[in-house]
Amino acid sequence: MALAVGLVGPAHAEKLYSVWTLEPTTEIGSVTYQSGEPILVQRLLPYEAVRLKEPARIKKKKQLNANVILFKVYQADGQAAYCTLKDQSTGHTSKSLFIPVLDKRPCLVDEDGDGVFDKRFSVFDKYGSALTPSGNLSKAKDLYAPAAYEKVAPSEFPVFRGFSFYLKNPESQRKREIGIEYDNGRGYNGWMNRSPDSTPEMPTALNVRVSEVTIRNGLGTLNVQVDPTVFIVGTSGGTFYVSDLPAFVETAS
Repeated sequence: MALAVGLVGPAHAEKLYSVWTLEPTTEIGSVTYQSGEPILVQRLLPYEAVRLKEPARIKKKKQLNANVILFKVYQADGQAAYCTLKDQSTGHTSKSLFIPVLDKRPCLVDEDGDGVFDKRFSVFDKYGSALTPSGNLSKAKDLYAPAAYEKVAPSEFPVFRGFSFYLKNPESQRKREIGIEYDNGRGYNGWMNRSPDSTPEMPTALNVRVSEVTIRNGLGTLNVQVDPTVFIVGTSGGTFYVSDLPAFVETAS
């Protein structure tokens, strides 16, 4: 990791943040419970996304094609850029398995906010996170030619990244809690639930709260509610945390 950090840029480079919403893809409200099945699945979507209206030339012989979707990243000071998605195909991932910095990809900057990208810089993802790019926006260089873009609905994000929620100890009045698994494009893996206000009577996790639990012999019903004001924030260090909408998002808008 020392090599990877050393190649990113000067120590004064600002952190980049990505901001994500959670969109239910299964039913909320009164839900039928069946043992072994998730009580809810939510898709992770960027707070803001855009589509290239024309090719963006990164180098003399390299370009991003029209219609590519990019997601917005932010600095704490309100500066922002839009990043391309990490190529997570098996062959590509293996090339940078131990040195993630070797897997760089472009981000684009609209410096004057006129709907046309005019600069670019490179990022990579630490720890294979795929959605928390690390790079130096202050090192952005001019594109070979400006490239127009348009805002699109976050639902047009072209890949699935999401959370699956399930009940642990569902029939216990003392130990019931919500378990979480996160799919980062390679299948679900465990995600620690650190919700401090979770109780067996009303388990909570991320933006999910469960109540009115009636389960016996692996079958039953429960009430599942989600809080749309809860966001997931990714950092350039390769981690996520749960947050209200950060102030720098409003500044960048």
